[in-house]
Amino acid sequence: MVKGKNKLSKIVLLSTYLGIWAISLVFFWIFAQDDDAMAYAILVFYVLLPVATVITAFFIGKNDYYGKRKWLYSVLFGIMYMLAEYATFSAANMIAFDKINMPDFFMIPIGTAISLIGMSIGFCINKFNERSRKK
Repeated sequence: MVKGKNKLSKIVLLSTYLGIWAISLVFFWIFAQDDDAMAYAILVFYVLLPVATVITAFFIGKNDYYGKRKWLYSVLFGIMYMLAEYATFSAANMIAFDKINMPDFFMIPIGTAISLIGMSIGFCINKFNERSRKK
């Protein structure tokens, strides 16, 4: 029962993050106007995605999901952060100017660092709780 509950928790956690990520992209293409670009960028790239990343990574670290491989998920979060920008502003730029742009790979370490903050906090809480249970 516990193993099945853990698996379901992982699926729900990652699905929620991917849902937030996907909705932010859909919102850009359907609802955002030219004069909304700055507000969208601030809301999504400085608030929504970083908060969703920190919270998701926190629970991965706190619940020790994926064992030692959990740290690799930080890189995955970094790639998702970069892809969000590439699928919105870069794609709009490519459409407007009819040219292909390379992704901004510098965003990967930024997204990874954001994820590592949440993962580290969750990991520390997990280790503290393990030590408390042993006493």
